[in-house]
Amino acid sequence: MIDLDAAVHFNGNAHVGLKHSSAFLPLEMFWKDGDNVVRVRSLQDWTPDAGYDLVLAAPAHDIWSLGCVLLLLCTGVTLVCGNVNDDLMYEEDFIKLWEWTEATKRSNLSQVKNHLA
Repeated sequence: MIDLDAAVHFNGNAHVGLKHSSAFLPLEMFWKDGDNVVRVRSLQDWTPDAGYDLVLAAPAHDIWSLGCVLLLLCTGVTLVCGNVNDDLMYEEDFIKLWEWTEATKRSNLSQVKNHLA
């Protein structure tokens, strides 16, 4: 349930994004490039002119990912479509996470409720 090789300390200066499963990433890990394509912030690919800032590790990232896992375990429904490596499959899902709002959350919960009914 955990990728230990992706783990970092919450010491205030550790960045996330060296390794990830994009279907379980928190919202702040997404960015829109100059071509309006939503992408994942990557520590491995980052340079000062990459077009995005790195994200500091925080407990909130784990809480988001845990919520995604619990949604799947409790309902059999995923927040977004992922492949066998738990990476996002569709551009629409990248955009959905980039544009996430309270209304998006309510819509998703309503869809899950309808799926379970």
